Amino acid sequence: MSRIPLPIVALAALLAGAAALARPPAAGAPRIPTVSRAVMRFAGLERELADAVRAHDAARLKQLLAEDFEQRDANAPDVPTPRAPWLAHLPPAFADAALERFAVHDYGDTAVVSFTLTLPADDSRAEAMPTDFVVDVWRKAGERWQLAVRYLGAGDATRAFPGSAPQQAPPKKF
Repeated sequence: MSRIPLPIVALAALLAGAAALARPPAAGAPRIPTVSRAVMRFAGLERELADAVRAHDAARLKQLLAEDFEQRDANAPDVPTPRAPWLAHLPPAFADAALERFAVHDYGDTAVVSFTLTLPADDSRAEAMPTDFVVDVWRKAGERWQLAVRYLGAGDATRAFPGSAPQQAPPKKF
């Protein structure tokens, strides 16, 4: 019986392993997203904002919110809510909101951050609020980032918007 040289066996094993890794995941297999540095940075800033609201930390809020900050809601897009009324009318549950599904588009001194926000149940309601879709525009102010504008719309998954792609995640570019 002839023996196969060790380098040939090693090469065959390496090629078989590479072929197995190159196979696409099976249909229905869970997709594990990769989080970019930009997503980590801005998700952290969004959580810092929620923590500052929870703690009523005026100094930290002053650092995180631009002086000209405003929120624009999909149900009244022509009526901006400036910074002071926005802070005064935030529900207590805002600080405990679930922030998920982040995407960041970094344009140098400006970053556009989108995510979903779900307010938990609180004393005024027994169930969590429907998930909202948020688009925040962060602006670089010296060495730190400040939230300049927040756009907020109801994230009703049953409604399709004109021009929206079917429910399929586009491939990520890294």
